[in-house]
Amino acid sequence: MPVYMVPVTFKFEGHFEIQADSPEEAQECAEMHCGMTTSGIHSSLPDADWNFPVHPEKEVGKISGTQS
Repeated sequence: MPVYMVPVTFKFEGHFEIQADSPEEAQECAEMHCGMTTSGIHSSLPDADWNFPVHPEKEVGKISGTQS
């Protein structure tokens, strides 16, 4: 049975609530300390909170071919 390569994109969109002295500092903190893996959303900042949906938007792309 052939195997089809189906590209899929999962899109999460939300925000982090970060205490900072300026918008630039908040942006730097988000870039350096906030992220995500398939096991969850995380931040190394002690006072950061986040608000993201638990189910992503899914986009299925066009099949590009088969793998032997």
